[in-house]
Amino acid sequence: ENKDDDEDDADDDGKKKKKKIVSRIPEDAPWLTRMWEVFNTFWPLGLVAFGGPQAHVAILRDHLVEQRGWMDEEQFTELF
Repeated sequence: ENKDDDEDDADDDGKKKKKKIVSRIPEDAPWLTRMWEVFNTFWPLGLVAFGGPQAHVAILRDHLVEQRGWMDEEQFTELF
């Protein structure tokens, strides 16, 4: 049986799962190294994010909560 890669990445509802980005920087990394990772995360978002505050909040939530796991849903909600 030969499965397509897209089928392997789908959940029970048939929706495609988002890939989780794993930080390669350890928690005890120097401040400058950690800031570089933050810069590399937000720089592309600033270049391509259009649509006003609602779009920015949705994109930030996707990156910070879903993909990178830097905070949970409750912490993110408290910010906004």
